[in-house]
Amino acid sequence: LAVSADQVIETKAVADTIRIIVDGLNMAATAQLISNGGDIIVDAANDITVGIIDTRTAADRLSNVLTNQSAWGSIALRSAVGSILDAGTTAVNLYADTLFLSGVIAGLASNHLETEAATFSAATVSGVFVTEQTDLAVDATSATVASVNTLLDGYGSTTIASVANILTS
Repeated sequence: LAVSADQVIETKAVADTIRIIVDGLNMAATAQLISNGGDIIVDAANDITVGIIDTRTAADRLSNVLTNQSAWGSIALRSAVGSILDAGTTAVNLYADTLFLSGVIAGLASNHLETEAATFSAATVSGVFVTEQTDLAVDATSATVASVNTLLDGYGSTTIASVANILTS
């Protein structure tokens, strides 16, 4: 999935989750994936290149404040055989209460992922390169998505998937 410069994928409803399942995600540096305090989960087979992924509440985004960070959503970026990369800016890429990264490598030594998160965890093969804007706790994180399958019984059933890890590399 390619998200071009200045394109925005957004949910405006409070605490709605965005889940993207793709072969790979290639966001331009100014492309945005935005929730209003909801979780954003990207599952990709290959590389995930991020522009701006923002789970702040609309009020915090508008006021550019961190005081309500516990009301922000979580971000989980998971690549099966690829890396999680910065599209090339020095601006903040990832705004979240909790952040989970899983892939071959997260960020590069020459181009860190810039974050504003309260809690962070990762599982990589080759390393983690992030630059946090304020304070960051390394601890278990989770993001949850509910999906409804109406094909099973006509009334719908709910499957919950979540991710959690601390730090492995």
